[in-house]
Amino acid sequence: MSTIKSSSENLTLNADGVGSDVVIKNNGTETVRVDGSGTVTATSLTVDTLTNQDTQLCKAWVNFDGTGTVAISNSYNVSSITDRGTGSYTVNLTVPFSSADFAAVGISRITVGGDVGLALSPSPTTTSSVKVGNATSTGAGRDTPNVHVACFGD
Repeated sequence: MSTIKSSSENLTLNADGVGSDVVIKNNGTETVRVDGSGTVTATSLTVDTLTNQDTQLCKAWVNFDGTGTVAISNSYNVSSITDRGTGSYTVNLTVPFSSADFAAVGISRITVGGDVGLALSPSPTTTSSVKVGNATSTGAGRDTPNVHVACFGD
């Protein structure tokens, strides 16, 4: 038996029985499903705004290949990567931060020969991007196949 219970504070949906799922539909189209194990599936997810109350959460991250034609492997809230030359990139955000004082951290990895360090601009120049640079110990720019950047702030 399925039940819907409403109070001034909560709306409770209960689907009892084997294989029972809670399904939310909009105009007859399924948009959200919660299965019996608690797994939530949404047909689409849109990030409209990022709120100040979530400053402790990572608001943007990216894993990209910085060799040849730069390619994003996986990301959240990153629209693109701009290749600014050998070992130099700009990570462009989909939803900007409220100020340019956000924190960015990162790491890069090489697969063959030599040491490489990843530097992030100490003060991002805009609310919607952060500059990233890979360099060898002698200061020469170097493209690397695995670059990871994460951004935190409001």
